[in-house]
Amino acid sequence: MQSLATRAGARGCVFAWKHRLSSVRRSTDGYDVSLITPSGDTERLTARSFVNAAGLRSDEVAALGGIDIDAAGYRLTYVKGSYFRIARSGLVRHLVYPVPPPGLAGLGLHVTVDLAGGIRLGPDVEVLRDRAESYAVEEGRRATFLAAASRYLTGFTPDDLVPDQAGIRPKLGTPGGPVRDFVLCEESARGLPAWVNLIGIESPGLTASLAIGRRVAALLEGSS
Repeated sequence: MQSLATRAGARGCVFAWKHRLSSVRRSTDGYDVSLITPSGDTERLTARSFVNAAGLRSDEVAALGGIDIDAAGYRLTYVKGSYFRIARSGLVRHLVYPVPPPGLAGLGLHVTVDLAGGIRLGPDVEVLRDRAESYAVEEGRRATFLAAASRYLTGFTPDDLVPDQAGIRPKLGTPGGPVRDFVLCEESARGLPAWVNLIGIESPGLTASLAIGRRVAALLEGSS
Protein backbone atom coordinates (compact mmCIF):
# COMPACT_ATOMS: atom_id res chain seq x y z
CA MET A 1 0.00 0.00 0.00
CA GLN A 2 2.90 2.36 0.72
CA SER A 3 4.31 1.63 -2.74
CA LEU A 4 0.97 2.40 -4.40
CA ALA A 5 0.61 5.61 -2.36
CA THR A 6 4.10 6.71 -3.40
CA ARG A 7 3.37 6.06 -7.07
CA ALA A 8 0.03 7.89 -6.84
CA GLY A 9 1.69 10.86 -5.12
CA ALA A 10 4.27 11.03 -7.89
CA ARG A 11 1.40 11.44 -10.35
CA GLY A 12 -0.15 14.33 -8.42
CA CYS A 13 -2.52 12.48 -6.09
CA VAL A 14 -3.16 14.27 -2.78
CA PHE A 15 -4.27 12.25 0.27
CA ALA A 16 -6.46 13.76 2.98
CA TRP A 17 -5.77 11.30 5.79
CA LYS A 18 -8.25 11.01 8.68
CA HIS A 19 -10.79 13.31 7.04
CA ARG A 20 -14.49 12.44 7.19
CA LEU A 21 -16.88 12.99 4.30
CA SER A 22 -19.83 15.05 5.48
CA SER A 23 -21.64 15.89 2.24
CA VAL A 24 -21.41 15.63 -1.54
CA ARG A 25 -23.68 17.48 -3.96
CA ARG A 26 -24.02 17.57 -7.74
CA SER A 27 -22.95 20.89 -9.26
CA THR A 28 -22.38 22.35 -12.71
CA ASP A 29 -18.65 21.60 -12.37
CA GLY A 30 -19.06 18.06 -11.05
CA TYR A 31 -19.41 17.46 -7.32
CA ASP A 32 -19.04 19.79 -4.35
CA VAL A 33 -17.50 17.77 -1.53
CA SER A 34 -17.32 18.77 2.15
CA LEU A 35 -14.83 17.11 4.49
CA ILE A 36 -14.35 17.31 8.26
CA THR A 37 -10.67 17.55 9.16
CA PRO A 38 -9.09 15.80 12.17
CA SER A 39 -9.28 19.12 14.05
CA GLY A 40 -13.02 19.47 13.34
CA ASP A 41 -12.79 22.14 10.65
CA THR A 42 -14.62 21.91 7.33
CA GLU A 43 -12.81 21.78 4.01
CA ARG A 44 -14.52 21.95 0.63
CA LEU A 45 -13.43 20.96 -2.83
CA THR A 46 -14.93 20.44 -6.26
CA ALA A 47 -14.33 17.21 -8.16
CA ARG A 48 -15.08 16.39 -11.81
CA SER A 49 -15.67 12.75 -10.85
CA PHE A 50 -16.42 10.85 -7.65
CA VAL A 51 -15.48 7.26 -6.80
CA ASN A 52 -17.20 5.76 -3.77
CA ALA A 53 -14.87 3.06 -2.43
CA ALA A 54 -15.82 3.52 1.22
CA GLY A 55 -16.04 -0.15 2.18
CA LEU A 56 -18.28 -0.59 5.20
CA ARG A 57 -19.68 2.92 4.71
CA SER A 58 -20.13 2.74 0.94
CA ASP A 59 -23.93 2.48 1.15
CA GLU A 60 -24.03 5.57 3.39
CA VAL A 61 -21.86 7.49 0.92
CA ALA A 62 -24.15 6.46 -1.94
CA ALA A 63 -27.07 7.81 0.10
CA LEU A 64 -25.25 11.13 0.53
CA GLY A 65 -25.33 11.44 -3.24
CA GLY A 66 -29.12 11.14 -3.22
CA ILE A 67 -29.43 7.45 -4.14
CA ASP A 68 -32.26 5.51 -2.52
CA ILE A 69 -30.08 2.63 -1.33
CA ASP A 70 -33.04 0.35 -0.60
CA ALA A 71 -34.55 0.81 -4.04
CA ALA A 72 -31.12 0.37 -5.62
CA GLY A 73 -30.36 -2.70 -3.53
CA TYR A 74 -27.26 -1.05 -2.08
CA ARG A 75 -27.96 -1.41 1.64
CA LEU A 76 -25.21 -3.41 3.35
CA THR A 77 -25.26 -6.04 6.06
CA TYR A 78 -22.22 -6.19 8.33
CA VAL A 79 -20.83 -9.70 8.73
CA LYS A 80 -18.11 -10.25 11.31
CA GLY A 81 -15.58 -13.00 10.79
CA SER A 82 -13.46 -14.15 13.72
CA TYR A 83 -10.29 -16.21 13.60
CA PHE A 84 -8.67 -18.56 16.07
CA ARG A 85 -5.03 -19.54 15.86
CA ILE A 86 -3.93 -23.12 16.44
CA ALA A 87 -1.00 -22.85 18.83
CA ARG A 88 0.73 -25.86 17.31
CA SER A 89 2.75 -25.91 14.10
CA GLY A 90 3.34 -28.62 11.53
CA LEU A 91 -0.23 -29.92 11.32
CA VAL A 92 -0.70 -28.81 7.71
CA ARG A 93 1.48 -27.28 5.01
CA HIS A 94 -1.13 -25.72 2.74
CA LEU A 95 -4.56 -24.06 2.70
CA VAL A 96 -7.57 -26.23 3.48
CA TYR A 97 -11.03 -25.16 2.28
CA PRO A 98 -14.06 -27.23 3.32
CA VAL A 99 -17.16 -27.42 1.13
CA PRO A 100 -18.90 -24.01 1.53
CA PRO A 101 -22.11 -23.97 3.58
CA PRO A 102 -25.51 -23.65 1.88
CA GLY A 103 -26.35 -20.10 0.83
CA LEU A 104 -22.67 -19.17 0.50
CA ALA A 105 -22.80 -17.01 3.63
CA GLY A 106 -19.05 -17.60 3.77
CA LEU A 107 -16.41 -20.04 2.61
CA GLY A 108 -16.53 -22.07 5.79
CA LEU A 109 -13.93 -22.18 8.54
CA HIS A 110 -10.85 -22.76 6.44
CA VAL A 111 -7.19 -23.14 7.33
CA THR A 112 -4.62 -20.50 6.40
CA VAL A 113 -0.90 -21.15 6.88
CA ASP A 114 1.31 -18.08 7.27
CA LEU A 115 4.92 -17.73 6.15
CA ALA A 116 6.21 -18.81 9.55
CA GLY A 117 4.13 -22.00 9.51
CA GLY A 118 1.51 -20.67 11.91
CA ILE A 119 -2.04 -21.93 11.43
CA ARG A 120 -5.08 -19.66 11.49
CA LEU A 121 -8.64 -21.00 11.37
CA GLY A 122 -11.59 -18.95 10.15
CA PRO A 123 -13.46 -16.82 9.47
CA ASP A 124 -16.84 -17.71 10.90
CA VAL A 125 -20.04 -15.79 10.08
CA GLU A 126 -21.64 -13.48 12.64
CA VAL A 127 -24.28 -11.08 11.34
CA LEU A 128 -24.09 -7.71 13.12
CA ARG A 129 -27.71 -6.60 12.99
CA ASP A 130 -26.97 -3.22 14.57
CA ARG A 131 -23.85 -2.65 12.40
CA ALA A 132 -21.75 -2.17 15.52
CA GLU A 133 -18.06 -2.40 14.60
CA SER A 134 -16.68 -4.76 17.24
CA TYR A 135 -13.40 -6.53 16.49
CA ALA A 136 -13.07 -8.55 19.69
CA VAL A 137 -12.81 -12.33 19.28
CA GLU A 138 -15.14 -14.00 21.78
CA GLU A 139 -13.86 -17.01 23.69
CA GLY A 140 -17.36 -18.48 23.54
CA ARG A 141 -16.95 -19.17 19.81
CA ARG A 142 -14.16 -21.69 20.51
CA ALA A 143 -16.53 -24.72 20.47
CA THR A 144 -17.76 -23.87 16.97
CA PHE A 145 -14.21 -23.59 15.68
CA LEU A 146 -13.20 -26.83 17.37
CA ALA A 147 -16.11 -28.74 15.82
CA ALA A 148 -15.45 -27.31 12.35
CA ALA A 149 -11.70 -27.94 12.37
CA SER A 150 -12.05 -31.44 13.78
CA ARG A 151 -13.85 -32.51 10.61
CA TYR A 152 -10.61 -32.37 8.60
CA LEU A 153 -7.73 -31.71 11.01
CA THR A 154 -6.31 -33.81 13.84
CA GLY A 155 -3.44 -33.51 16.28
CA PHE A 156 -4.60 -30.54 18.33
CA THR A 157 -6.62 -30.02 21.50
CA PRO A 158 -9.19 -27.40 22.55
CA ASP A 159 -6.47 -25.67 24.57
CA ASP A 160 -4.51 -25.17 21.36
CA LEU A 161 -7.17 -22.79 20.00
CA VAL A 162 -6.26 -19.18 20.78
CA PRO A 163 -8.40 -16.13 19.84
CA ASP A 164 -6.58 -14.31 17.06
CA GLN A 165 -8.28 -11.51 15.13
CA ALA A 166 -11.55 -10.46 13.53
CA GLY A 167 -12.70 -8.48 10.53
CA ILE A 168 -16.00 -7.15 9.24
CA ARG A 169 -17.05 -7.54 5.63
CA PRO A 170 -19.78 -5.56 3.86
CA LYS A 171 -22.29 -8.00 2.37
CA LEU A 172 -25.10 -7.11 -0.01
CA GLY A 173 -28.28 -8.82 1.11
CA THR A 174 -28.71 -11.01 4.15
CA PRO A 175 -26.77 -14.23 4.81
CA GLY A 176 -29.07 -17.12 4.04
CA GLY A 177 -30.83 -15.11 1.34
CA PRO A 178 -30.03 -15.05 -2.38
CA VAL A 179 -26.33 -14.70 -3.20
CA ARG A 180 -25.56 -11.30 -4.68
CA ASP A 181 -22.47 -10.14 -6.52
CA PHE A 182 -20.82 -6.88 -5.57
CA VAL A 183 -21.68 -3.57 -7.22
CA LEU A 184 -19.31 -1.75 -9.57
CA CYS A 185 -21.48 0.82 -11.31
CA GLU A 186 -21.20 4.21 -13.02
CA GLU A 187 -24.34 6.10 -11.99
CA SER A 188 -25.28 8.32 -14.94
CA ALA A 189 -28.60 6.48 -15.12
CA ARG A 190 -29.38 7.79 -11.63
CA GLY A 191 -28.48 11.37 -12.52
CA LEU A 192 -24.92 11.16 -11.21
CA PRO A 193 -22.57 11.21 -14.21
CA ALA A 194 -18.92 10.36 -13.50
CA TRP A 195 -19.90 8.90 -10.11
CA VAL A 196 -18.81 5.28 -9.61
CA ASN A 197 -20.08 3.17 -6.72
CA LEU A 198 -18.11 0.19 -5.39
CA ILE A 199 -20.44 -1.49 -2.89
CA GLY A 200 -20.49 -4.85 -1.16
CA ILE A 201 -16.98 -5.81 -2.29
CA GLU A 202 -15.67 -8.43 0.13
CA SER A 203 -12.56 -10.52 -0.49
CA PRO A 204 -11.73 -9.24 -4.01
CA GLY A 205 -11.55 -5.65 -2.74
CA LEU A 206 -7.88 -6.23 -1.91
CA THR A 207 -6.78 -9.12 -4.08
CA ALA A 208 -8.34 -7.66 -7.24
CA SER A 209 -7.90 -3.99 -6.33
CA LEU A 210 -5.68 -3.11 -9.31
CA ALA A 211 -8.08 -4.77 -11.78
CA ILE A 212 -11.00 -3.01 -10.10
CA GLY A 213 -9.12 0.28 -10.40
CA ARG A 214 -8.61 -0.24 -14.13
CA ARG A 215 -12.32 -0.98 -14.53
CA VAL A 216 -13.23 2.18 -12.62
CA ALA A 217 -10.91 4.24 -14.86
CA ALA A 218 -12.56 2.75 -17.94
CA LEU A 219 -16.03 3.61 -16.62
CA LEU A 220 -15.00 7.20 -15.94
CA GLU A 221 -13.47 7.55 -19.39
CA GLY A 222 -16.70 6.25 -20.90
CA SER A 223 -18.84 8.67 -18.90
CA SER A 224 -16.77 11.66 -20.01
